[in-house]
Amino acid sequence: MSVEENKALVKRFFEAVNKVRGNPSRMQNLIGDFVTPEHLAHSPQGDTTVDQTSQMWGMLAIAFPDLNERIDDIIAEGNKVVVRLDVTGTHKGNFNGMPPSGKQVHFGEVSIMRVGKGKITEEWDFPDMLTLMQQLGAIPKT
Repeated sequence: MSVEENKALVKRFFEAVNKVRGNPSRMQNLIGDFVTPEHLAHSPQGDTTVDQTSQMWGMLAIAFPDLNERIDDIIAEGNKVVVRLDVTGTHKGNFNGMPPSGKQVHFGEVSIMRVGKGKITEEWDFPDMLTLMQQLGAIPKT
């Protein structure tokens, strides 16, 4: 695939995520449409397989049913696409052991995605977890 096709795939992925938000089963099914079976995601929380990633997206759909990930920047070279995301949502379900708070969250994330076989094969995600956890009241703001 060309660089422009890779960027278009990643854009379609985030557009699809935003359309099915709040629906855990549709969110989990969506993952298979966009990632390969051997997909591996790397993040500060650890590495996850495609099944674990699918479960994580399902959990996010429950915890933040109005989750929105807007692409602010997208840069691509070769088979890698980098996006800088603006993430918003309302904490309406359990998240990392925290009961729903009703709080609005707004934080940034950077993701690097490797594309192959017309799908996302690997990614490195860097969400601003400090800001998220501060907004949820799990970590004091200092």
